[in-house]
Amino acid sequence: MQRLISLISVAILVFFGQSTLNTAKASCTTLSQLDWILGTWQTQPDGNTQETWYKISEDTFSGIGSSRNSAGKLQQQESMRLVQMQSDLFYLAKVGHNSMPIPFRVTKCAENSVTFENPTHDFPNKLVYMRTKNKMHVAVSGFNNKGFDVHYQLASQD
Repeated sequence: MQRLISLISVAILVFFGQSTLNTAKASCTTLSQLDWILGTWQTQPDGNTQETWYKISEDTFSGIGSSRNSAGKLQQQESMRLVQMQSDLFYLAKVGHNSMPIPFRVTKCAENSVTFENPTHDFPNKLVYMRTKNKMHVAVSGFNNKGFDVHYQLASQD
């Protein structure tokens, strides 16, 4: 497991090392500034779409996202990680149709919002998480105005 994390870290550094994003430096420099994302979030009133985030260590949060149909059958699932590497923060998405996690770098960060971007990924290339009290809005977007929004409510604080 440690070897896999090391390989992913090297891939991220190589991938983003030469990348130039046309955005200002993110103001978040530690993962603790994103503690507000921790817990179980689900769509209301059905609860069919859910994200759960756990703190693994000071520099790693682990998440699982899932969608179910109205009968409760699992339709889609992905694992996610938020990792701190030096003064950069990354969102890593692992979905079934990709053999390796897809890295997104934090490009903007405020008290209750964070933007992750990967301008070379086909879709999505931008994820924006925004929290207001016990609600969280996630905007998933790509090129040509392609995208969707998910509105969550905090189900529990894990």
